[in-house]
Amino acid sequence: MKLLWIAFDEAFEDQVLAALRAQGVEHFTLLRGALGQGRHSEPRWGTHVWPGHNDILMIFLDETTLERLLPTLRELRERLRGRGFKALVWDASEAL
Repeated sequence: MKLLWIAFDEAFEDQVLAALRAQGVEHFTLLRGALGQGRHSEPRWGTHVWPGHNDILMIFLDETTLERLLPTLRELRERLRGRGFKALVWDASEAL
């Protein structure tokens, strides 16, 4: 079992969710309104100086589904380069 975290600019929510659904991923937790700054994107602090927010998806996947999804996420990251998209994979030994 794997835990996939995806942090992205809120403006791209529809594109990210469409990419997941295209690969059969229907179950996830969406956290809206995250603040922060990345190495390759503008800060998002929800202020007039640094407007906007990020969204975070948390998805538990089996390894087969993750391997099928990774090329889609890499392609999406290339299209959004510099505009806020990061995916991380963690081992999840147990999900209760």
